[in-house]
Amino acid sequence: GAYVSESDGVDPSTTKVGGQAKWWPGIAPTEAQLTCCLCRQGPMRLLVQVYAPLHLVSQGIRVNERTLYVFACSNKSCHGQ
Repeated sequence: GAYVSESDGVDPSTTKVGGQAKWWPGIAPTEAQLTCCLCRQGPMRLLVQVYAPLHLVSQGIRVNERTLYVFACSNKSCHGQ
């Protein structure tokens, strides 16, 4: 696909690698929730954001949206753990 930059109107339904996570309204985690559980340094960095809708339909309306977020710690001591 085409290269997408943050200024292109990225939203939670965008699949992308790196950058800043775009959250659905009302579900953004706290900084503490994104802190590495091994080194306690954070926040972890976004590796990939993948839009993966569930495709549940009720009365013609899509019921559930879903975006998967994968984060990793950038601290060298956590690599390979």
